Amino acid sequence: MGKLDGKVAVVTGGDSGIGRAICLAFTDQGADVVVASNVSDQVETVAKEVQEIGMHSISSWHAGTQQWARDDSHPCLASCLRQ
Repeated sequence: MGKLDGKVAVVTGGDSGIGRAICLAFTDQGADVVVASNVSDQVETVAKEVQEIGMHSISSWHAGTQQWARDDSHPCLASCLRQ
């Protein structure tokens, strides 16, 4: 059992580098992961890596990530919550 069993982590910038490493680390600790980024092809790759470890993942992409700080009804987050 991991420290994050039963939790869901939303990782922005989860498509590469430190964000990808965080997605995989959270998965190793038992969390399901929402991989969010503005680079759509990379997001799917990381989501598949999470699924290969045996956890659930949702990939989400939105080109207007600068809107996140200004708009609490961000379409990317809304899409993840619906899933």
